[in-house]
Formats: sequence, C-alpha cells, structure tokens
Amino acid sequence: MTQTEMKEIFRQGWLEVLNVEEVRDEDDFFNAGGNSIMAVQLSSWLVQKGVKLELTDIFMSSTFGALAE
Repeated sequence: MTQTEMKEIFRQGWLEVLNVEEVRDEDDFFNAGGNSIMAVQLSSWLVQKGVKLELTDIFMSSTFGALAE
C-alpha cells in the first residue's frame, strides 16, 4: 500500500468516525469533535483496513497531517 493510499484510508476513517464532511491536514481530531472513545473507534476502524495506528499516537499528534504521516 502506498503512502497516498494509506492517507486516503486514514481520511475516510476520520470522515466516518467524526461524522464530518471534510478533513484538512491541519484539522485536530479533538477540536473536530473527537473524544477518547472515538479515538478507539478510529484506531479499530484503521486496523480493519490494514492500517496500524497506535491509540497513543492520536493523543500525541492529533492533527490529521501529523497522524497521516
């Protein structure tokens, strides 16, 4: 899977879990309405799609751009 494909899967996870229409690199997970339960949901959603993201990563670097890297 390429970096571009992974970023698109990651974007889809954010859109679905946060129930938002758009995600930009500077968007912060928690400022966009996310909480700790949604962080677990996002992590699980991504694992199901073959993308590993540690739950702690969401709390350490919560912007889309930083996490997508």
